[in-house]
Amino acid sequence: NVQGLVKSGARQAGQGRAGKDSVQVLDSREEIERVMNTSGGSGESGYVNWASGWADAEAAMRYCRRKVEELGRVNFRKAEAKSLLYSGNKVIGVELVDGGKILADLTVVATGAWSGKLVDLRGIASATGQVLAYLDITPEEQDRLGKIPVLLNMSTGMFVIPPRDRVLKVARHAYGYSNPTRVPHPEKHGESMVVSLPRTKVDEPEQWIPKEGELACRKALREMIPSLGDRPFSYTRICWYTDTPKGDWLITHHPCYEGLFLATGGSGHGFKFLPVIGDKIVDCILGKTPEEFKDKWSWPKKGKEDGVWTDDGSRGGKKGSVLGEEMRKGSRL
Repeated sequence: NVQGLVKSGARQAGQGRAGKDSVQVLDSREEIERVMNTSGGSGESGYVNWASGWADAEAAMRYCRRKVEELGRVNFRKAEAKSLLYSGNKVIGVELVDGGKILADLTVVATGAWSGKLVDLRGIASATGQVLAYLDITPEEQDRLGKIPVLLNMSTGMFVIPPRDRVLKVARHAYGYSNPTRVPHPEKHGESMVVSLPRTKVDEPEQWIPKEGELACRKALREMIPSLGDRPFSYTRICWYTDTPKGDWLITHHPCYEGLFLATGGSGHGFKFLPVIGDKIVDCILGKTPEEFKDKWSWPKKGKEDGVWTDDGSRGGKKGSVLGEEMRKGSRL
């Protein structure tokens, strides 16, 4: 199921190198609107890559879970981790919120945007929240819009995904919101620290994105698909990234604690590596990190502060937005 990917912005984002026939430069707003075929678009110039596409991440993860279950070799346990368990300078497992303990020779922290609660990653990786808004569409609209290209405006970070099952999503890939949270220091008993951690609908079922984010989604929808520009959003949520300064993974043994390995730092683009990243994590655990990635994936020099913002060239919008501050300005227009 392949659609094109249109990248646009205030200036040309790049021509791409996927092949002469698959990448087409778009030199004007009119060309972008022609390719989108929705009577709308966004940006003044950019390109479309007809060899690119999108995948259903939730369906893919459910498939992978089912395949692992069929092996009968993994014991799945649903619980919340409270902290790592230490014996001197060695991590020996994890303590759960319910008081239980899981002991292990090797503990792998692959907890995404929650990683900073279990390991001190200040200045190395930080959770940032991105706004998503959904709206319901008719069967006729699904037929008409189901094959449009993905559109990403590289200046604003706003993007639209082709609808699925009569639901269309508009969202933002930007610097995001931080959510400073004071938590017990994971490595120093009796101390605390402030890190950005997710704030989700699991804890706040009625949560709605901030007014600023909803306005941005509304503006993008009016630009990209004018016929849906004033359709009410049926659902919103905040998607949490684990951002690193350059968007590189953190896939490495901890430099100070034996028995502790980290596999995090997806920086909003982790899912696209699903077919290969597991094998690479195993390689790194076994000391066989690919030579070209040793520096990129290794434990970096610690920064002094939390609040990492990823400068990988793909983010739109502004840095420094704090979720709590934006929520206090209002939400749910």
